[in-house]
Amino acid sequence: PISTVSVLYWREKKREEKRGERRKKRENLNFRGKKKIVIIMSHTILMYQPTSKLSSRTFSDFESLELCMQGMCRMFEMRLKNDRPSTADITYDVADLFNFLDSFEDFSLLRYNQDKKGYEVLN
Repeated sequence: PISTVSVLYWREKKREEKRGERRKKRENLNFRGKKKIVIIMSHTILMYQPTSKLSSRTFSDFESLELCMQGMCRMFEMRLKNDRPSTADITYDVADLFNFLDSFEDFSLLRYNQDKKGYEVLN
């Protein structure tokens, strides 16, 4: 025979399962009810040589390509601040950023490819 306790237990267990399913659905939706876009973080290495001296070679690593791009912009902004320490607000456009990057002796990006289980060069 089925006791009242076991019926209540199974009823509560089913409720918990439904709550869990609803929670998962909510987690996969953003606040507007649209599906979230999941971005797989792909480790990115930025290798650069600012001057013709081989000793100026260095690298930075980032958790994603997007963070690497932000890092390059930050590097340019630091250069602008060093060049103009007395200026409070510094403005620039994309052409200035590209000219800065073109001034480097060497510049390379490596991004980790999950499928190939290795790094690939980004041109």
